[in-house]
Amino acid sequence: MSDKQQQRSQTRLIRFDEQTVRELMKSKTKPHLDDLVQSIGEIARAGRRLARQAEKQYAPEVEDILRTQCRDPQRIEHLLDGILDFGFDAAMVRLYKKLCRYYFEIDRRATASYVYAYRDMWDEEGQAKGEERVVK
Repeated sequence: MSDKQQQRSQTRLIRFDEQTVRELMKSKTKPHLDDLVQSIGEIARAGRRLARQAEKQYAPEVEDILRTQCRDPQRIEHLLDGILDFGFDAAMVRLYKKLCRYYFEIDRRATASYVYAYRDMWDEEGQAKGEERVVK
């Protein structure tokens, strides 16, 4: 076999090996990616279910504070702290905003810190700025 023929043969083997490796990688990683996507979907669904449960528990509490015109900062802030954990859910954000608007008339400074806390945790603009905010 001439040097050129031997080189071509080795090149084919190398190409075959690279192609085989790529095919193996695809076949090995595809099921893992499918499993990963499925797991992420399950986590997202669980988060939505949990948010619905939280909404059922927090909504009556928020409505009670508004209805009774409660001015207890500990109670209000306790609810805001709990609701803030669900800032990924639109319904919970509506409850948070509603309670913040009410609390603003009671303690503007504390309310501003809760607005900034929401922005820092959940708002992409607030996260991107990464600013420290001073509440006057």
